[in-house]
Amino acid sequence: MLPNDYDLSIVAVKYALDQAKKETVDEVCKIVKKQLALADGTEVCGSSKFQELGADSLDTVSEL
Repeated sequence: MLPNDYDLSIVAVKYALDQAKKETVDEVCKIVKKQLALADGTEVCGSSKFQELGADSLDTVSEL
């Protein structure tokens, strides 16, 4: 079974984060944290999953 476009987008984001500089990953994580209005103590890193952060499907689409 082939992955759908959504799955390919997730793979592309994960690949980009794996290849990105630490400063870039940190900036993306900062933006995600702000856009999801996460509490100050919530850790967001390159391996964080949107679902674990409480993002719903609309949040996920707007982040991508």
